[in-house]
Amino acid sequence: MLGRLLLAAAVVLAVIHGSAAEGDMKMPECPEDQPPVMCDPEPCSLALCPVGTTCVNNNCGGCYAECVPITPAVQECEKIPPPIWGSYHCQTDNTGTERCYPACMEGYEFESPPAAEYVCVNGQFSPPGPYPNCRKSEAVQECEKIPPPIWGSYHCQTDNTGTERCYPACMEGYEFESPPAAEYVCVNGQFSPPGPYPNCRKSEAVQECEKIPPPIWGSYHCQTDNTGTERCYPACMEGYEFESPPAAEYVCVNGQFSPPGPYPNCRRSEAVQECEKIPPPIWGSYHCQTDNTGTERCYPACMEGYEFESPPAAEYVCINGQFSPPGPYPNCRKSEAVQECEKIPPPIWGSYHCQTDNTGTERCYPACMEGYEFESPPAAEYVCVNGQFSPPGPYPNCRKSEDIEMCPDGTPPVQCLTEPCSTVLCPVGENCV
Repeated sequence: MLGRLLLAAAVVLAVIHGSAAEGDMKMPECPEDQPPVMCDPEPCSLALCPVGTTCVNNNCGGCYAECVPITPAVQECEKIPPPIWGSYHCQTDNTGTERCYPACMEGYEFESPPAAEYVCVNGQFSPPGPYPNCRKSEAVQECEKIPPPIWGSYHCQTDNTGTERCYPACMEGYEFESPPAAEYVCVNGQFSPPGPYPNCRKSEAVQECEKIPPPIWGSYHCQTDNTGTERCYPACMEGYEFESPPAAEYVCVNGQFSPPGPYPNCRRSEAVQECEKIPPPIWGSYHCQTDNTGTERCYPACMEGYEFESPPAAEYVCINGQFSPPGPYPNCRKSEAVQECEKIPPPIWGSYHCQTDNTGTERCYPACMEGYEFESPPAAEYVCVNGQFSPPGPYPNCRKSEDIEMCPDGTPPVQCLTEPCSTVLCPVGENCV
């Protein structure tokens, strides 16, 4: 306990004895040998404490004023940004001191050694930062891919720590011959477990459903979800409607559709008023779509390298037998801004194909002939930008794949869904090959 301030000139310790005052005053909790005393006035009202201290009333065993040091306010530190390809975490100990520690993502290492810790002192980190950035570790070992299972495939994902995880799967109607691992994780250049994936075989439990015939003046489409369940949906041709409501979906269960069908037929809709088509623009075309409400919407477009002479409407909607807006579509003219790219020659033993999207951007993709593979990986795509492909090419050439055993005539083998001899009956004395 600090010394008690005696109320006298230049004396730090002051002891102020007072009499018990009448009235309802809250009494402090005191030791048994120092009973509380009611002081009037409060001792600190008559005390003067040195700089850096503050006065606290003590009414135990008398009326005292105690000077205690002032605890400085805590100054928080502005966080240091995380390193590139890294992160950091901070901890505050029981003294209120904050300490931060940077770290690199898995597969990365610091460009230079960081401090052991970064400590917040008086509103500033010591050392002050920044943290050193991270770079790809030369010690990272990539894993050689495990071949896909027969009658199956696999996909891999890399999480934010740089860890690659792969998952095999069987084709629809097939199942694994033995259970695969939950995941195959790339660790230090080796998959764990190491593979191979178990192969797939035809599932004996799959019972296919015989298709329900399409409705008159209609059609149907079916989808199979990731559980192997097939669901079918009938539809009427444009301008037609069902004679009676169909089911929301027709589900294949144990070799039978539920409900069993047939689909209700379609008839000409009396409410439909068709719109006379708007002629296509010069140097352009249009396409129309009819949504599930029967509403037709049309969209004009210009040929590649052309642009509209004036902006068209976002869409032309058929309402009560008339398009809104009524048309015509604005015509097209040669675009002055279009710079065509000179085509990159195809790779040896390969080819390429190009696509132009709705923005007029051309993208090209090379490919190798069956039984051949690229000598080096090509770019994901080659994009025509301002008259030049990016990347500029050429495409990498193709070479004979070492994994494929070619036929005697030099052509690649063909994979058959069923062995040809399983469906052939040879004469007596002959074997099927």
